[in-house]
Amino acid sequence: MKRVVIIVTAGLAGVIALWIGGVVWLNATVYAPQTLVEDYLEAWESGDLATASALAGQETTPLISPAADDLPRGIAITGIQPTDDGRVLVQASYTLAGETESSVFTLEPLPRTWGLFNRWGFSLPPTATISATVDGLDTVTVSGVDVDASDAQQLSVLVPARYSTRAGSQWLESRSFSTTISEPGSTWSVPLDLRPTDALVAEVSAAVDEYLAECAMRQVLQPASCPFGVRVVDRLATLPTWSISQPPALSLEPTTDPTAWDMVALGGEATIEATLQSIFDGSLRGYEERVSFGLTGSIVGLDTDSPALRID
Repeated sequence: MKRVVIIVTAGLAGVIALWIGGVVWLNATVYAPQTLVEDYLEAWESGDLATASALAGQETTPLISPAADDLPRGIAITGIQPTDDGRVLVQASYTLAGETESSVFTLEPLPRTWGLFNRWGFSLPPTATISATVDGLDTVTVSGVDVDASDAQQLSVLVPARYSTRAGSQWLESRSFSTTISEPGSTWSVPLDLRPTDALVAEVSAAVDEYLAECAMRQVLQPASCPFGVRVVDRLATLPTWSISQPPALSLEPTTDPTAWDMVALGGEATIEATLQSIFDGSLRGYEERVSFGLTGSIVGLDTDSPALRID
């Protein structure tokens, strides 16, 4: 009987030891902190935004999901470092946009499952903030997604990934900026300065040309409300004719009002031709003169489909 008890006890001890060894093995593998990082990055690599967001501990799914080429590839865990306060730092390397990059993720222990199996969570979520600011437009495009300009000033995104920002309308546009964001908790600040589109420059040029052509049609020495004119001593024997011999060069500059821009046009030349009669002897002579001119104005209504040019 004693021998049977010893055998049973030894068998039970073996089962317990095996069971404890299994728990230890599971905590070192399946329930290890690096496993959460691997699961998160694999979901992110596949473009599964919902799963990646859930693993990241996010209550809502971010608005932006980058294109496949802008997500990490070839993920590998390259370092694990416990900290004095019980957290764990996990370093992962990967390829992103053709470059080798790495990120460090910070994890903290959570209450164990059944008091046995470890659970981990991101103490610093694998998210970053994009702060894109623009004046004069209602939307900003972030990685192909149109976002309200006010939301784009504090936009949460998952990392690592490559993101791009730009802003534009029919009349105004910014440059496009791209960057790789790899560090959790970081902020990418992007001021989007606007410039005129080719369409706006063409519209303004056409409006200036129309205005100057109307001025040139007036057969007077000093066309009213026009930027050019001459004075002569002799009498006019024929009505003068004007032509624009050199259009002015346009320059558009922003103002404090994001819906209006200043226009400056310099270096223009107009040519006047006429026949003059001398007030001294009555003789006739041909008269031709090139007159330099410039003009200023403003373009208003840039937040509409039909902006207007106002000449000063």
